[in-house]
Amino acid sequence: MASVFAQDPARAKNDIAFLVDSGFADDDIRRNLPDRIWPFLAFAAHMDQKGDHNQAAALYRQALTYIKNEEHLRPDYFYRVSGFFSKQKRYAEGLDVILQAIKIFPADAGLRVRAGNLYRDMGLTHRALEQYQQVLTIDPENSQARKHIAELQHDVDKKFEL
Repeated sequence: MASVFAQDPARAKNDIAFLVDSGFADDDIRRNLPDRIWPFLAFAAHMDQKGDHNQAAALYRQALTYIKNEEHLRPDYFYRVSGFFSKQKRYAEGLDVILQAIKIFPADAGLRVRAGNLYRDMGLTHRALEQYQQVLTIDPENSQARKHIAELQHDVDKKFEL
């Protein structure tokens, strides 16, 4: 079974669907995943879709432990994992993932917007503003960061009016 994944890790989603449809148990599939990010992300998504969110969380975290096994790192890996945690309202875990990504991709404005959004979701307005300001140092025309800064400033001004 491991040889199925070894051929093309990017096809992991289709490979997992094939194995599930062929009657393989989730535990058997899990034991045969190669130590690569994509197969673990795909299997985590499968477990999430089944409703096993705890197992999905563990698999998403494990996927990122294989960063060193990838030739070309992509921010998308981190967005997927953070997105899962955000969907579960586990904002601190999603933020940890994005902060890890920012260490690898410090000039990625999108990652900083995501960090700002997560800080905002956690009620940490000051930290969110810091991230959005960082975005503008990277990309001065970033409309998302400008929009979020304006919204947060409006919220702060409203609080002081009361």
